Amino acid sequence: MRSHKFLYSREGFRSRKVDIGKATRKVPDTKVGCKAMMKICKKNIDNWIVTRFERDHNQVFVSPSKVRCLRSHQAVSECKRSIIDTFHNAGISTKKIMNVFRVEFGGDCNLGLMDRDYRNELKKLKKKSLDDNAQFLLNYLKRMQSENPSFFYANDITDNVHLANIFWVDARSRNAYQCFGDVVIFDTTYKTNRFKMPFALFTGINHHTNSTLFGCALLGDETESSFVWLLAMHGKHPITIITDQDKAMQGAIASVFPNVVHRFCKWHILKKVNEKLGSICAKHPTSVREFLNCIWTKTIEEFESS
Repeated sequence: MRSHKFLYSREGFRSRKVDIGKATRKVPDTKVGCKAMMKICKKNIDNWIVTRFERDHNQVFVSPSKVRCLRSHQAVSECKRSIIDTFHNAGISTKKIMNVFRVEFGGDCNLGLMDRDYRNELKKLKKKSLDDNAQFLLNYLKRMQSENPSFFYANDITDNVHLANIFWVDARSRNAYQCFGDVVIFDTTYKTNRFKMPFALFTGINHHTNSTLFGCALLGDETESSFVWLLAMHGKHPITIITDQDKAMQGAIASVFPNVVHRFCKWHILKKVNEKLGSICAKHPTSVREFLNCIWTKTIEEFESS
């Protein structure tokens, strides 16, 4: 580099395209053709000289309280980044972190950054934390598999970079699935607190009528493609699968298990009774008990009679 030019933030003009016949909103001018500038050139290896300097501006300067809004003044220092990282790891919300900085620096005008800059920094930290935790999880599962060859895990990578879904099952659960996997309960109502990733469980009932675990998974989302990938991990198809009333889950089951008997979980249905039948329950107090008596019938004849 032999020369460099420093310009004011309002140098030049902003070109705009206006569509005739369409509603447009008025946007304030941020470029007013200010000619204030300074140009420096390299004289030799160690020295630079000012070759041109325009002092005069053609507009009012930004007030000190709004200087932080200029892009040139927006940067997260290492000290602030360290504090944000510490608060983030402690589980403090973004809003509370911003309030701490306001108290520490004496108001918004002294923060040196906009709210969105802090939020962008938090997004970077969350993404880095997610990547670090994902690699830690993969290393752990690899070690478990090396210690026990019957331990199985599979992961789904998006764009050859990010971990999207991961499924794992130990030897005991694999054996339980072979013995008691005719009826499978598939539940994704659990969420991890930090990353909001659905935690999927495959469970069933053993010969002692106790719940037994068939496998676990962490999903990047609850789309049909994620469910298809997860369900395809099972070698043995169940006879019956019980889930909640998720549309994406229904499509995935129909695609992977076309011959399975798919039923909705009774607990999820009863949980929505007050929400869906609230007005009826208010008018007829006995309706809930009658409805439950109908649900708990064991035969088709009893159900129709109820």
